[in-house]
Amino acid sequence: MGKLFKGLTDLPIKNMKTFLNVIAGFAVVCTHAVLAIPVCAYPVSQSVCSKSDQYAVFAKRHLFGGNPGKPGSVADKVDLQSEHEHLFFCNNGNITNNIGYGTRSGAPISEGYLFSYTSNQINSGTEVEGGKTKPLRFVVVDQETYDSDIMNDVLGDLPNMLPDRCRISTDTYVLVGNNCQNFADKLRSEYWKRLKPKITAFYCEGQKDVDVCNLNWEQSTALIIEYSDKSKKSLNWQISGYVIGAPTDQGKVSSPNGKSTINSNLKCICSGNDCRDTRNYTMSASITNERGSQASAKLKLQCSAGAGQIIRDILPKIPIRIPGLPF
Repeated sequence: MGKLFKGLTDLPIKNMKTFLNVIAGFAVVCTHAVLAIPVCAYPVSQSVCSKSDQYAVFAKRHLFGGNPGKPGSVADKVDLQSEHEHLFFCNNGNITNNIGYGTRSGAPISEGYLFSYTSNQINSGTEVEGGKTKPLRFVVVDQETYDSDIMNDVLGDLPNMLPDRCRISTDTYVLVGNNCQNFADKLRSEYWKRLKPKITAFYCEGQKDVDVCNLNWEQSTALIIEYSDKSKKSLNWQISGYVIGAPTDQGKVSSPNGKSTINSNLKCICSGNDCRDTRNYTMSASITNERGSQASAKLKLQCSAGAGQIIRDILPKIPIRIPGLPF
């Protein structure tokens, strides 16, 4: 340490002035913790909004200094880490909004409330608590990013969602079972529910308003799946039921666009006496997103003899008489 200070005192006046300016600037973003060790702070966006584009992300910070604990630990699984978990909305590296659940400083721990960090706290990366300035040292919980619009929809339903569907309420904070980490888990759970794909209709072309798809043998049609999906990620789809032991058709939608349709060709095929029968099948359609969430639907299919086949069957049985002949 003595060599360090000796080196500093040997600096030319001009260089010493520059060095002191740097130290002064450094002190703006550093607070002094125990033992007068400088604890540096930085804008929260630097650690939270590292990706481009617009999205929401969960981040956490240790409540008593130090770094957040490891994901997957026992305390993490039961939401009892000594950390605060918070939701941030990012837009190309900037924090546009944030929300979390906790207790007010100086108030009883049971008085929970929803709160947001101010722009000054976000930009400085610090907060004042008990007369002391402390760094807001957040790290992202995982690499998952969430659609901002859908997450805002979830937040918009908080008055209806929280009291009825979980133990979290907006006015009763409980250390076990009703804390900021439980709040974040509930937001995530509700978010993924809303991202589950849905099949809104499954029918044969031209027969949308009936429960059974009616086809003649050797007749072709299009099976249509109408679906909605908000994940904006690829979907795998499959139709089965007509071919035993294998999908009738399957494919992948690389860029789902909210609401759309999937078309698949279907033909009732028969041979010999089978073409005189009526056969019934149950067609199944399913779509699965990248997270494994699936939606399914069923449709009854009836393949039967058409008018042409019926005529061909009847004609040989009709006696034909030619006038003038004795039979």
